[in-house]
Amino acid sequence: MNTWTKNQHLTAIFMILFLSAMSGFLLDSYTDAALPFLDALVTWGAVIATYMVAKKLLENWVYWFIIDGISVFLFIARDLWLTALLFAIYMVIIFFGYQSWNKIRNESNAISS
Repeated sequence: MNTWTKNQHLTAIFMILFLSAMSGFLLDSYTDAALPFLDALVTWGAVIATYMVAKKLLENWVYWFIIDGISVFLFIARDLWLTALLFAIYMVIIFFGYQSWNKIRNESNAISS
């Protein structure tokens, strides 16, 4: 299990925000999306978070928690209450997933020391 440096996180966040702004502009201009910039933010955040999962980065759980929190808001704004509930449940799973991965990481570090 790995972690990223502060600079790697800043790069990822910049990429998410930049791509979200560009996509949000396109969604706003060419679709009737109710919240185009938040939709784009969730999409690009999920792309980066999925990459982080593939790289086994501990912090992927934090990204997913934020993404799913925004998703809950988006679904409530569209009166999709059951989907909002589903994503709220995902947030509980994320909490336990982070704890589990962090425990494994700490145990691995203790064995390595």
